[in-house]
Amino acid sequence: PTRPLVIRNMGRIEIPLGPTPEPQQELPRCAWCGDKSKTVCGRCKVRAYCGSECQRLDWKSGHQTACVGTCQVPKEKEEEPSFQFYHVPYVARWAINLERWKVEAESKEFAFLLTRLPDEETRRRIASQTPWSAAKVALAKELAVRRMAEILTQAIWKKVQWQHDDETDRDFLVEREEYIWTGQKYQNANLRFPNFNFCFTETDTHLFLVSHPVAITGIWVGGPLSDAMPDPREAFAEELAKATAAKGQEPPGAVAEERSGSEQEEDIRMLGDQELVDVCEPDAEVTRRERLRLALVGKFAYFRTLGQTAARQWSQVVLRHDEVPETFQGGSHDADEPAAQPGGPRRHHLVLGGRVQPRWRCDVHKWRGNCIVVCRGPPDEAVDPKGHFRRTQAARHLEIDSYDKALDHTEPTFIEVPIQQLLPEKWHSDYVRACGGGERGEQLRMNYSGGYKADIPKV
Repeated sequence: PTRPLVIRNMGRIEIPLGPTPEPQQELPRCAWCGDKSKTVCGRCKVRAYCGSECQRLDWKSGHQTACVGTCQVPKEKEEEPSFQFYHVPYVARWAINLERWKVEAESKEFAFLLTRLPDEETRRRIASQTPWSAAKVALAKELAVRRMAEILTQAIWKKVQWQHDDETDRDFLVEREEYIWTGQKYQNANLRFPNFNFCFTETDTHLFLVSHPVAITGIWVGGPLSDAMPDPREAFAEELAKATAAKGQEPPGAVAEERSGSEQEEDIRMLGDQELVDVCEPDAEVTRRERLRLALVGKFAYFRTLGQTAARQWSQVVLRHDEVPETFQGGSHDADEPAAQPGGPRRHHLVLGGRVQPRWRCDVHKWRGNCIVVCRGPPDEAVDPKGHFRRTQAARHLEIDSYDKALDHTEPTFIEVPIQQLLPEKWHSDYVRACGGGERGEQLRMNYSGGYKADIPKV
């Protein structure tokens, strides 16, 4: 409301003392009859009408061809976060789902992926693999190693070269002097020895890849518990009776006699006496089977990390079934670490010949029902007939825990990486088209990001 304010000798003026309501804007006259309008066309928002009858008549008379919808400003598409390849820099924990990957031998997808590989020999080797599942795994490995080297060491995707050593069952980068860890980052140089290590293993459904910038690393996977995993009390009943009878007869701290490598033979016993007693101790059958699975997977992971394929002393390698205490390095985790999540990786002691190995680190993952053991150890202990690993920074290799502190990590969790993410970003759209994206009659693959959600643990 306003009220007059009289100022002497200056006449009469009105000064507003409150908000003044804005005058209502009247709609234009009806476009058909000229009467006062009440609404506008719901499509163009311009043509005014007094009622529905006038609007109907005007629509039939020609407005249906002249009516144009208002130009709506498209909403800006939210930028999707970039794919997370690792929780810890330079440390890969990848799981590639082979079961979901429905690539076929004669498909455009397979042909496209082969053309991305730079050398003819590699393409021919992969295409000639039989059965088809072997060719599929070989192609996945080739893509994974190149992408890993590109992401973790800034290598050029097409220039990455790697080999498999049948004697040690180990994979390694060929031009390893180009992958040097300085303690803070990788640098390309020929002045120091290489030290980048990685390891593969596969199951019926997944291909697993692990890497480490300093330590030799290895992995082994035990699938979900099934009827194939026996109850150790029944499977080792005779050995268990002997182990129980002999328990306590050996003096404390007694270890098996060590022999030189030339004298050693493959150990025919998988479990030592004390280890067998510990495995069979629980009353619950499922717990006994879980302990047996962990014991076997731990042994395979250790020898895989060493690169030892002969004269393996199985009974001397023990991965303890209980986690390390919180007072021990790797036993406790900060709340924001991936390992602190329920079901996250946990560190277990590795025992060789009755002695705990402080320079080794073994972590157990329970991932989708699988039992996964990842080991890391000093390079100077690797079985290395051709010198691929001994010429590393072994002299500077301190305790594993010291390097974990330097890298600011304990053990990251596994990330499921779709096939598309194994290619450089510049090829993603081409790969989608090769999978049938936008082509009539072809089904889109599950492994391109448009229809695939990666299983990435929250950090």
